[in-house]
Amino acid sequence: MKHIYTRRFLSAMLKSTNEVKLASTIREPKSEKKGDIFFLHGLFGDRSNLSLVSNEKYVTNYFTAHLIDMRNHGDSDHCATMTYKEMALDVGRYAEERNIRKYTLCGHSMGGKIAMALAALRPDNISSIIVMDAPPKDVRNGIKYIGKTRPALMKMKMLAEFKEGQQWEDVVNEFYQTFTGSDTPFATLLERNLLNVDGKPVWKCNMKTIAEKAEDIFGYEDLGQYRGKDNVLVIMGAKSIVYSVDVFRRIFPNIANENIKVIQGAGHWVHADKLKDTQRAIGEFLKSQLQL
Repeated sequence: MKHIYTRRFLSAMLKSTNEVKLASTIREPKSEKKGDIFFLHGLFGDRSNLSLVSNEKYVTNYFTAHLIDMRNHGDSDHCATMTYKEMALDVGRYAEERNIRKYTLCGHSMGGKIAMALAALRPDNISSIIVMDAPPKDVRNGIKYIGKTRPALMKMKMLAEFKEGQQWEDVVNEFYQTFTGSDTPFATLLERNLLNVDGKPVWKCNMKTIAEKAEDIFGYEDLGQYRGKDNVLVIMGAKSIVYSVDVFRRIFPNIANENIKVIQGAGHWVHADKLKDTQRAIGEFLKSQLQL
């Protein structure tokens, strides 16, 4: 089917929440397998976002790495809803379908909140958890959200609907005219989700639902605590909002102070800003978990 990603096709293919299947890229370890690790991307992203992080040497040597598209993103199924509980249970079903009993979670932003939600819901399945720049709190009353993020989301909603006759190139140009300077990453995220079908713009992701639910993603769905101690790692960018240990103890009451890492020179996209430093923090953590 040549025009498989038309809006009509997508609406006809919406799945009920318990039927959602997640697409992934799976890479086997180079050495002796010691576990599975699931990489969970952020809002508007896809499974490729954390591919460079997954190239950390302890990951590549000892883990089967699963780079996973969340619901409504990438090649995963589309659904009209996307709460944190639903997205966490998607990942839980993904593991069950592959008979994976224990796994490490590594999530950035929205993916980090999904990881925290799954850890609270399925603690017995968690080997360890890595959360990158994803505070377990509702940030919608924060100055940064009100002053920058929310206006950007409003612009994205306006751009989600194409004007009649618009060509792919015209839409992409509009992205970069709308988001300039420090906001350019928003334009890049949108472009990565836009297919060029015979010159026509077609969303690959379920932009309708994402646009409707995007503000909720910046909230927080309290699903309980995960009481791990030494098997929890939190990474934050120093140029992002650095939250106190007390914020993370809302969900990780036993987290060790030394397992909260602040990466200097990095912002919210900590792994993109300081890849080697992020990989080093993750590698040292995984090495300790594997007791190598």
